Amino acid sequence: MPVYNTLLIPPYSSLPPNSLTPLAQKLRSFKLHALLSDPNAFSQSHAAESELPLSAWETRVSNPDFRIVVCIVDSGDIKESGADEDRKDNAEKKEIPEAVVKTLLASDWAGTFTLVGPVSLDAWVYPLSGQPETGSDEEEKRWHLTSLFVLPEHRGRGLAAKLTIAAVQAGSSISQSSPSPVEGNQGARRTTRFRLIVHPKNKPVVGLYEKLGFVVGGLYTQKEAMMAMGDAAGIPEDAEEEKWNTRLAIGMEYIV
Repeated sequence: MPVYNTLLIPPYSSLPPNSLTPLAQKLRSFKLHALLSDPNAFSQSHAAESELPLSAWETRVSNPDFRIVVCIVDSGDIKESGADEDRKDNAEKKEIPEAVVKTLLASDWAGTFTLVGPVSLDAWVYPLSGQPETGSDEEEKRWHLTSLFVLPEHRGRGLAAKLTIAAVQAGSSISQSSPSPVEGNQGARRTTRFRLIVHPKNKPVVGLYEKLGFVVGGLYTQKEAMMAMGDAAGIPEDAEEEKWNTRLAIGMEYIV
């Protein structure tokens, strides 16, 4: 059985020179393959995505409001090991953008999960959703998790859970590395809140997220779900039909 690992695409400011375009090409190749493999899993079509210019994919990689976790088929360059020293070396390697990008470009991608955020309180709250009460921007950081996808040939191996855990760890790490929310107290710890919205036709995945600690909270419309995932542009101008405004999508949250 293949060995899998997860890597977070570094922020644009940390990318090595001349690496944005090949990363964008890699993301494009994965997404188009995914759309052909399981077209019903996406709101976009293969035809529409394949017509996007490369610059659009570069924007997806470099957008500071989006962070993409990738599950790779591990070639052995960065691997989990039983030896403490190897684990230390691999952990350090994962923090080096050049090594991360090199591995991402050289590896086959099995799946991805996207973090949107940090999200402001105003953008987070949908008053009619019945979502859990949320703290202030000073008290917590918030991330919306979206677009979890594992290629069909790699399913049944726990990769959805692996990607979810990696996304939570990535968001928590980024949140805790930001300045202290309490002025003059650099030891103060900010809570990190994660949310995902499950499509009503995908209810079986609710059990997976519950096993990982997520709690059901709130019902969202399709329009709200699109806005939460950062795709407000994908909402049609005449989106007043029942399918866009019925509260069926299941909100789930997890707090670290």
